[in-house]
Amino acid sequence: TNEKSRAAVAEKLVAQRTKLDAKQIAPLLVDTAKQMLAGSDVGTPARTENASIAGKSARITLALQLISGFQLAALEADLVALVKDTKDSKDKSDTLKVLRDLRSAEADLFASLAQSDPDALTRDAALEALAASRAPDAGTKLLALYPSLQPPQRRSALNALSSSKAGAKTIVTALLDKKLPQTDLDGPTVERLATVL
Repeated sequence: TNEKSRAAVAEKLVAQRTKLDAKQIAPLLVDTAKQMLAGSDVGTPARTENASIAGKSARITLALQLISGFQLAALEADLVALVKDTKDSKDKSDTLKVLRDLRSAEADLFASLAQSDPDALTRDAALEALAASRAPDAGTKLLALYPSLQPPQRRSALNALSSSKAGAKTIVTALLDKKLPQTDLDGPTVERLATVL
């Protein structure tokens, strides 16, 4: 299909996603989102370098909105490859946010980026993705990074972990092992732990 019409249809779908049955339409969107991520400019007029970069970024952003909005988990591997390959920190952090929304199991990648990426937004997005990850060891990896986190990041990590049963168990284990200071638990976090457990 034509790149411009594909983008226009994708924008309309994203805008109307709450009115659509995501489970029925998602399989139809996987190929479109995959092509948009791949960034084929075939059939589009030649552009200047800056316009080409801006067009690619806009296309990737729209593809990420489709994937997140319709929970296209089949594209998780493509998103992981994009995170590993991209040099653009905005695209990387946006992609990590979509992986967070999909609850990706790539805990090793998220922990590595949260610890060592030079961009602060990417580190924060990786931390959020790690906290939301469905990987069984994600909570343990997150708590291993805990001592190096800033206070707002610590609160965010504890909030995310305390929202699930597995995360709540990880917090309790860390408390019992004295790896997590009790003073870091605020009232709402304790209430969530009591509710979840």
